[in-house]
Amino acid sequence: MPKVQDYTIAFFEKKLTKSYIENDNFILPTNILDNLQKYDKEVVVIFDNGTFFMKYKIGGKVRLNRGWKDFVDAKGLKEGNELLFQVYDVEDRLTFIVHMKEEIIDID
Repeated sequence: MPKVQDYTIAFFEKKLTKSYIENDNFILPTNILDNLQKYDKEVVVIFDNGTFFMKYKIGGKVRLNRGWKDFVDAKGLKEGNELLFQVYDVEDRLTFIVHMKEEIIDID
């Protein structure tokens, strides 16, 4: 049986902006698009023991929507939060596993 890392297709980090908090739209970075599917579909986003279903939409930009805002609100995400994304393609379904990037505090 293949391991989950065998399905990994992309990693990226994103700092949430006001637009990502207020709108039901999350633009994916262009540097990962070659690895992603070329058609609209439903995706799964997993964060902090929660599962959210969204749409992966291709248009002028490739984005997650129809569920992004519900995810942001349910998890209390705020402008400035930094998220780490691992993207998997398992059984023809894109899965985004998301982690909050931990803040490093410099102590002298």
